[in-house]
Amino acid sequence: MTESDPRTEQLQRELDYLRRELNTLGTRYRRLEAQSAENFRESMRSRTLARLVWEIFLATRSATPDELAQSTLTIIGENMICDRVALLKECSADTGCFKLCKLVGLGQDQAPPATLKIQRPPEFMLTRGDQGRLESAAAAVRSYLGTPYILWTYDRASGYALIAGNFQETNVHRPFEESDRDLLDRALALYVDLVGRHREAEAGDDAPPPPAGADEFLLTTNGPGLQEADIKRHLRDGGRILKVVVVEKVEDDVRIFTPFFATSWRPGYSILRTWKGKADKTYKDLSILVSFVRATCHYDGPVTVYSEAAPEVRSLVR
Repeated sequence: MTESDPRTEQLQRELDYLRRELNTLGTRYRRLEAQSAENFRESMRSRTLARLVWEIFLATRSATPDELAQSTLTIIGENMICDRVALLKECSADTGCFKLCKLVGLGQDQAPPATLKIQRPPEFMLTRGDQGRLESAAAAVRSYLGTPYILWTYDRASGYALIAGNFQETNVHRPFEESDRDLLDRALALYVDLVGRHREAEAGDDAPPPPAGADEFLLTTNGPGLQEADIKRHLRDGGRILKVVVVEKVEDDVRIFTPFFATSWRPGYSILRTWKGKADKTYKDLSILVSFVRATCHYDGPVTVYSEAAPEVRSLVR
C-alpha cells in the first residue's frame, strides 16, 4: 500500500477515531476516580460527625468537658487520619492569645508551648504542600503545633479553636481541603454547645430557685447579639431556639418590634442584629417577624410581645 492508497487513509481515520475515544474514556475514568475519592472522603466526614454526635449524646449524661475534649480530638484524629489534633481556648476575648486545653496524637512528649499568639486570628485556614508563602497566622499555628500541614477553625463567640495537623502528605495523609472545614466547624460547635450546657447545669445547681411564676430567661442581654447567619449555623449544628420575646416601641406613632432570642448555645437573651452586626434588627410588621421566627429559626413555641415599659423586659431594653 502506498501513502495515497485509500485503504491507508481509511486506517488513519480509524486510528484517529480510536485515539479520540480512548482519550475520552481516559478523561471520564479520571473524573470518576476523582468523584469516587471525594465520595469516600465525604462518607468519612459523615461517619466522623455521626460518631461525634453519639459521643455528645452519651456525654450529656456523665462526661466532663475535659473528657469530651479528649473523646472529640481522638475521633477526629482517627477518622481524618491526622498526626496531631489540639483544642485551644482564647485567654480573653479578642486578644489573639490562646492556651492549650487538650492535645492528642503523635509526639505528645514534645508538647506545644503553653500559649499561642496570633494577630487577628482567622476563622479558618489551612496549609498544603503546593502552597506558596504562608501568612503570619498560618506560620504561627504551624510552628506552634509542630506540623507543616495544619487545618484551623476558630469560633470567635466562644473563643475556642480546633487544629488538626500532619507531618507529611501521602496517600495515607491526604492534603487538607476547604471541604474539611465543615467537619471541624461542626465538631467544635458540638463541643462548645456541651460545655455551655455543662456550665449552665453547674450554675443551676448552685443558684437559688426562682420565685414562683418568674421567667428564668428574662435576665439580661448577652454579648454583641445574634445575626441571622449565626442562628442558621447553630441550628444546623444541632442548636435550638428556646424562647422568643419581642419588645414593642412606639416612635413617631409607628410601632417597632425588636426580637430577643434565648438559645441553647448562649445563656440569657440575645438581641437580633443586622448583617455584619451594624445595628439592631427591628420590624414594623409583626407578622413578618413571626414568619421569620417560624420559617427560618424553626421555632414553634410562643412569641411573647411586651411593651417597652413592661418591668419583665426592663433589663433587655437598650
